[in-house]
Amino acid sequence: MSPSMLSPPKTPGSDDVPAHIALSANADIRKRLVPLEPISAIEGTETLVPAPTKPIEVPVIHYPASKFPVYGDNVLLVIPTENANKVRILTEAFRKKNTRSGVEVHELKFPVDSEVGEQPYDEAGLQGATNRIVNALREVAKLNLVFLPTEYDGVLFRQKKIGTVIVASIENFIDTISDKEGRAVDYGLVTIHNVTTGKTVAVQSDGVTIPARFLEIARSFGFEDDDERHGCLTVGEVMATRVEGVDKADWHKVVAGKSRYDLLAEAIDGLKIPW
Repeated sequence: MSPSMLSPPKTPGSDDVPAHIALSANADIRKRLVPLEPISAIEGTETLVPAPTKPIEVPVIHYPASKFPVYGDNVLLVIPTENANKVRILTEAFRKKNTRSGVEVHELKFPVDSEVGEQPYDEAGLQGATNRIVNALREVAKLNLVFLPTEYDGVLFRQKKIGTVIVASIENFIDTISDKEGRAVDYGLVTIHNVTTGKTVAVQSDGVTIPARFLEIARSFGFEDDDERHGCLTVGEVMATRVEGVDKADWHKVVAGKSRYDLLAEAIDGLKIPW
């Protein structure tokens, strides 16, 4: 049996496309986000910032392992996103680190809501990653993948001989006063939870400083909470609209010379997976 990638239908709350902001429908937003700068204006203007050395206080995730029966030694890796680069990074890392003979990793990917807005700030980053894990587990239970034949290639825990369920979540967030000069920095946070053992680990990637003018615009679109931690618009969305040729999901490569996904991959490479 070879490892497989399973993909249930999309559900509301994808982390890939903002669902509640329609830029084309709002004249004021269009005016404020009209392209103004060539990409050369921001190339190499920002710096890489090492990840904080302070250990991450990983929250306790309560989800009963009894919901998932044991049929063998294989692993079901749940990845709560449809961002192809995030899926690739996590899939490659788990396969590389899986050195146990005869144990296969089967990936299941689908989007879920982080419940922290489109742009998390500060502690909302860890909260968003945790929310994705819990929401992903609820979705797996809802899909009846454990006991009932489904349209997803007739997959059953029994057929795939699953004995361990792991959820791996990636959440980028903005630390508003991170570097020594008090500038905002975008970091990536990877959180991995083994439902079967109850163990959770997390690692923060190196970050990239954020051009202040784009951060100011993003924050001007408001927040979903009173504490201003759940932003309504991402900095990447602002940059991609204001600067020609910028990828809203990976502006880091332009301003600091290193892809966001390379930063995440390096962070995961040093993380011990809780098998």
